[in-house]
Amino acid sequence: MKLTDFLLALKPLFATVIAVISVAVIVKILGIRFFDKKRKYHPVAGTVIHQLFNFTRLLDYMIDCTNQRKTYRLLSFNRSEVYTANPVNIEYFLATNFSNYGKVTIIFAYSFNLVSH
Repeated sequence: MKLTDFLLALKPLFATVIAVISVAVIVKILGIRFFDKKRKYHPVAGTVIHQLFNFTRLLDYMIDCTNQRKTYRLLSFNRSEVYTANPVNIEYFLATNFSNYGKVTIIFAYSFNLVSH
């Protein structure tokens, strides 16, 4: 048996292995969306591009989004940010997670120094 005959005999096996790997990759990529129903996200209200288009009236744009939904997401290029105006969510956040954010004291100190001078 020559080498070329051996390689020709492996050709269907090689095609089958490539097909199985391709199907596995597609199922892995699309399976996250279609088979994982446990994750529930807040509705998307816009993107960073929308914020750039509305840069001159950014505060009005954010208020319009808040008037439509009390909790929503704005998509960025590599992440999403959740904005909320729901009093229940804000109360829960302040009661449980407020101590995890140390930036508040730094911002308060800077603003106090700015106002006092």
